[in-house]
Amino acid sequence: MRDFDRPLNERGRAAAPLIGKHLAAETLIDPLLICSPSLRTRETAELVLREANLRLQPHFDGRIYEASLRDLFQVISEIDDKTHAAILIGHNPGLEELFASLTGEPRPMPTCALAKILFDVLSWKALGAGEGTLEWFVTPKELSR
Repeated sequence: MRDFDRPLNERGRAAAPLIGKHLAAETLIDPLLICSPSLRTRETAELVLREANLRLQPHFDGRIYEASLRDLFQVISEIDDKTHAAILIGHNPGLEELFASLTGEPRPMPTCALAKILFDVLSWKALGAGEGTLEWFVTPKELSR
């Protein structure tokens, strides 16, 4: 089976609803969901959205699968500036590199980790290294305690 077609494993199936419940507590105004089109990220999005009670239509972007840091910055730069919040579902090592670049805080991002990063920029196109401030970071393991 190709990695792209690999389904979400049991750990991921248990983790996604926990993250969805955590996300439900956030006040998100019309967020944009950008997701890798791989099977496991599509399944993750479905489980998280259901548990968070968010009615979003995911935007699947093939560039996120096996994306480099440069690819991820390109995806982000194309977000419409009317969008105030974005959720990105993807893969490592790209997401760990993006997190470290935006916040200056390198850290491992296990399956279904969720971070809220705030930006003080007028345009998604202006987003670059060090532009983000980490508000919080949570893992399913922390939520299951």
